[in-house]
Amino acid sequence: MITIFSRKKSFLCLVRLGWILVISLFILVFVILKIVPFGRAVYTKNYSDKFNFGKGFIYNFTPIDKVDTKSGRLPRLIDSTTYFSIFTPRPFSKVKLTIKYKPHLIEDISSLKAGSLVDPGTFYYRLEPLAGSSDSVSVEFDLKGAYRVNGKYGFAIVLPNLKANDTLNDYLEISEVRAEFSGRTLGQKIFGLKD
Repeated sequence: MITIFSRKKSFLCLVRLGWILVISLFILVFVILKIVPFGRAVYTKNYSDKFNFGKGFIYNFTPIDKVDTKSGRLPRLIDSTTYFSIFTPRPFSKVKLTIKYKPHLIEDISSLKAGSLVDPGTFYYRLEPLAGSSDSVSVEFDLKGAYRVNGKYGFAIVLPNLKANDTLNDYLEISEVRAEFSGRTLGQKIFGLKD
C-alpha cells in the first residue's frame, strides 16, 4: 500500500514539474519577444521566399499605386517615394536598414535614400543615402525623435528620378528588407544607464 502511494506521489511530482517547465518556457519566450532584454532585435521579410513569411512585423509597401505586386512575386517600386512600417514591441534608439533588390533601372542607384518618419503632420522623413553593393544597400540612422505610433516606426524609400508614368519602364524589385534595431538593455533601463 505504501509503495502504490509513493508511486502516485512521484508521478504527480513529475506532472507538476512538467507544467512548471512549460509555464516557465512561455514566460521566457514572452520576456524575450516582448521586453527584448538584450536591447537588440532583428526583423526580416524575404519576399523571394516561396511562402513569403516575415520574421517580425514588417508591413507591405504603400501607397498601392506606387507598388506593382501583380507582375511578379517580388514587389516592384515604380514611383519615387514608397512607405512601409515596422512593428516593434518597444522603442529603440538606432536601426540599421538593409534592402536587397534587383534593379531594372536606367538611372544610377546611388541616389537611393531611406529614412524614418519624424513629423507625421508635415510628412517629414529624415532621409539618409543608402550605400552598398550592386544588389544590397544599407544605412544606419538614429531613431531618437522618430515618430512611433501603436508600436510602429514609419519608413520611406526614395529614388528621385523613378516615375510611375515613365515610358522607360524603370522599377526597383525588392527581394528582402532587414531591420536591425538596437537600444538600451533591460539592465540599463533598470539602473537608469544610457546606451
